[in-house]
Amino acid sequence: MAEEQKRAFVVPFPEFKAHPNCYTCDHHVVRIRDKDANLLEEHEAVGDTAEAAGDWALEQGYIVFIQKEELVRNGVKPDPKDPSQWRSYTKADQLKHKRKSLADVA
Repeated sequence: MAEEQKRAFVVPFPEFKAHPNCYTCDHHVVRIRDKDANLLEEHEAVGDTAEAAGDWALEQGYIVFIQKEELVRNGVKPDPKDPSQWRSYTKADQLKHKRKSLADVA
């Protein structure tokens, strides 16, 4: 029987400290959960942006979800069981948000 693929939920840290109308946080946390949303593991400081943390989680082979920016700005507590709070982050998104290094630009 194939193992159920784990889901990665990207949330800002420190949680609930983003100021209204501001989406800046110290770093992002990736919480790995099973299909029933039970917390399996947590990885802190994996990226300075939600997309960077999502890239890390994709590279680990997880299905990635990022909390919607407007909810972060409004201080909404992340709920992995509420699909309306999350946007999926896929390989296509990773390519779109990929940062270019100076070597790539030159």
